[in-house]
Amino acid sequence: MLLMGGVAAVAGAKAKPAVEVSSVQIAVTEHGLHEGKHVVVVKFDATLNKKVQKGAAFNIKAKCKVGGKLKVDTNTAMTSKLHEVEPGETIQVEAKPFILHPLDQRPENCSVAIHFGKMFGNTGAKLVEHCWTGEGTTEGACPK
Repeated sequence: MLLMGGVAAVAGAKAKPAVEVSSVQIAVTEHGLHEGKHVVVVKFDATLNKKVQKGAAFNIKAKCKVGGKLKVDTNTAMTSKLHEVEPGETIQVEAKPFILHPLDQRPENCSVAIHFGKMFGNTGAKLVEHCWTGEGTTEGACPK
């Protein structure tokens, strides 16, 4: 069975999601080409539990509080040939929200949601969300 994300219904049993995310790391770094501007770097492990369709992708949505304003960006992790990964295999994934439109200053915090859907499509099903502050990363969205 090919899945694009979410959970397959199996009578009498709870099915595993198509993809599981672990070891999420989030950092804010200075943009290499634009001095004084910042990007969010998101790294995580993804374990595929089922075969996925060609064009499946991880879409990362970051909401960063900068100077009292909420800045939002979505970035597709470039994991080509994800459809060739076999069930049970784990891959390392990296994405950089704000790479095209960097933040003018270092954010106070960033909520980062990892979605699984189509490459360059809608964000897809949310798998996990974490909050980055300058002091570290915790599970769940940042407080408002």
